Amino acid sequence: MALGRWAVRVLVVGGLVATLWFAGPRAWRIASARFALDVQDSVVVPLDRLGAVATPPWVDGPVLRAVLEDLEPRLRGEIALMDEDGARAAKARIAESPFVRDVRFERRFPDRFLVDVDLRRPEVEVVSEGRRVAALDGAGVVLPPGPLPLGLPRVGVDGFVPAVPLASFEYGRAVPDPRLAAAAAVAQEWREKITPAIGAGAPRLAHVDPRNVGWNYVADAKTSRIVVGLERVDGAVAWFHNGLAEVDGGPVSADQRAAVLAAVLQEHPGLGAVLRGDLRLRNLWRDYILLEGR
Repeated sequence: MALGRWAVRVLVVGGLVATLWFAGPRAWRIASARFALDVQDSVVVPLDRLGAVATPPWVDGPVLRAVLEDLEPRLRGEIALMDEDGARAAKARIAESPFVRDVRFERRFPDRFLVDVDLRRPEVEVVSEGRRVAALDGAGVVLPPGPLPLGLPRVGVDGFVPAVPLASFEYGRAVPDPRLAAAAAVAQEWREKITPAIGAGAPRLAHVDPRNVGWNYVADAKTSRIVVGLERVDGAVAWFHNGLAEVDGGPVSADQRAAVLAAVLQEHPGLGAVLRGDLRLRNLWRDYILLEGR
């Protein structure tokens, strides 16, 4: 597959086009009459010649390759432009991709389809014994790991036994372990709230450790803990208690954790020499900072 020829089309579909697609056969008969076309003599469109209209900035590099590796076998064959059954079947094949949240087709006369795909964004990679076994979006939906590392925060499962065997994870379904789902939500929260609040110089979220989440470990979910690993300026990792993600009922807001992290960075630029800390303590965080050699 040549990546230069492939990209995912992401475009907001206009109201008229949406009406034509969802109104059913009557609307398409009207459209067909207008353009003097029917299924038999309409143009045949090869599905494997899609080109990009627009893509979000995060659909790039390894993420783009992972998406295309999954979509490529679903975009084979050809459809007559006015073949509604064929278009419906192609739409269903694309919708079965675990990366796809929603998909719409739009006919562009005289000879094109526009495929509008709403993609799930991977937030973490699940790693077992050094092997990437899955990616998760912010809602904990399992996605294929892709042929290359995605450069996302990693969740290692070697330190705990997943609720179900890793081999039984189903792409496109919610991950069957609340700890992994919580880790994915934390990664999304960091990307959306904490990193932007820090701005330039924000350390990269490299690891999420959710072992201390769930009834097996802490009875009260509100006090369950997630530990995050932040990449230091020297490439080492500093570990911080984070709590849960705000969306998971964490007792400490993202704003407060960002404020604590900003204070830590002010005293320890780049997290140099920091080994451990606690982002939940607005006033006492200095008491919990552990530095190398101390």
